[in-house]
Amino acid sequence: MWARRILAVVLLAMGAGKLLDPSGYAHALAAFRVIPVAALTAVAWSWLACELAAGALLLIGGRAARIGVAGAILALAINVAYAVMTTQAYARHLSIDNCTCFGVHLRQRLSWFVLAQDAYMIALSAYVFVVARRATPRSPAESRARS
Repeated sequence: MWARRILAVVLLAMGAGKLLDPSGYAHALAAFRVIPVAALTAVAWSWLACELAAGALLLIGGRAARIGVAGAILALAINVAYAVMTTQAYARHLSIDNCTCFGVHLRQRLSWFVLAQDAYMIALSAYVFVVARRATPRSPAESRARS
């Protein structure tokens, strides 16, 4: 499915961008003022690992439906978390020079456009999840329960 592949590639690119300079990414996250300074490095590594994992799971999910569902759930969680982080910063009128989507690369100032991109990514992730969930084979017990 094209949407799953697009989402996978975007997540892999985001994770790879962060992986190229994880300390720069951690430093950029500090501007959002929601992550304790002592946790910035751990959060940065965890976040980029989740993006890489979600992208890989979505790519593999074309052959294994349950793996695709797991990737879609992880992608949705990542994108909702980003939206919460950017929305709170925007609402607090914080001056963010780098929204951190690709780590320190492809910097983009936080604006309403970034919030719109976040909303699109949430919608795409939700769509991929719904399609993946529908494609997942049901166990015999689930099939009997639905009948």
